[in-house]
Amino acid sequence: MADLAREAGVSASTASRALRDSPLISQETIAHVKQVAKQHAYRPHLGARNLRLKKCNIVVLILPFNYADSDVLANPYIFKIIGTIGSVLREYGYDLLLSQMDTISEQIDDRYIHAGIAAGAIILGRGDNDPEKIRKLADTGIPFVILGPKLENQDYCSVGIDNHLSARMVVQHFAKLGRKHIAIVSDNRENRLSESYSRFQGYLQALKELNFSFNPNLVAQSIHSGNSAYEAVRKLLHDAPEMDAIFVATSDVVAISVIQALQQSGKQIPEDVAVIGFDNIDLCDFITPALTSVSQRLQDGVATILVEKLIAQINGKDVESTMLEGSLVIRQSCGQADFNVLNGSSINQPQ
Repeated sequence: MADLAREAGVSASTASRALRDSPLISQETIAHVKQVAKQHAYRPHLGARNLRLKKCNIVVLILPFNYADSDVLANPYIFKIIGTIGSVLREYGYDLLLSQMDTISEQIDDRYIHAGIAAGAIILGRGDNDPEKIRKLADTGIPFVILGPKLENQDYCSVGIDNHLSARMVVQHFAKLGRKHIAIVSDNRENRLSESYSRFQGYLQALKELNFSFNPNLVAQSIHSGNSAYEAVRKLLHDAPEMDAIFVATSDVVAISVIQALQQSGKQIPEDVAVIGFDNIDLCDFITPALTSVSQRLQDGVATILVEKLIAQINGKDVESTMLEGSLVIRQSCGQADFNVLNGSSINQPQ
């Protein structure tokens, strides 16, 4: 701005007002300053302006995925998250900036918040990040909220569904439909901080509540890809031919591939094997049979709460984490043709 003012032969404050079409500046001066700015390809530094005004209407949405997770970015659920959160942000007068990072750390503050580019951050899950790094990010005091479960001794805000309860709901629903040999397809279930771990533990808890014995042959691993899903189905059919249900705890994209692999092997869905997925993406209604799935309740609660919690922090307020019950959207793939929705309160509690 100082360089522009010097070139135009006016003060910095006059140059600034001229670029904003201030009525305090004559039209001749405004035209002159803008012409000089155009000649020198001058653009206002938005970060500097936001720092000066202490105001910013941009929220950065962080996707904590590394190159090994590239298939995750092809998941329609990710785009559903982005679109839903973006719509809620617009209702509150904020725009969305999308960023992909392989490590969640204080660099979010340096790159976006402290630089004046964004007022706060929404982080789509923890990825494979060390929880200590996220704790250090919280120590910076910047406004941020994480989409995902609340961890023990967590001192920052997260919003999501109860994955453990959702998995129990799935297994108990299978049991109500007469299924006794229930398999699970998941990923990264050894990581105690992951959603997959919580879902697997919920699966085990439900088996225990139902007095079903745990069979390790009914457990398969799949990352977010069709080829991996086919390998998981091949393993299950070989190791557990008695299998009559599969809970795909990874994603609906994997669940759709599981259905295709089962059908290609000659299995009828749901007559031979019932299938339930996770995320409730729009494609669930358009495959045959339509896929029963756990909804993470983005559009009926989670996205709004995420944004409200972040804006409250931006305004200097303290907030607490919120966990909602997931809901089971029932379609034909589990053997129950009538469309229905169950929530966590509908499951049988342990005696």
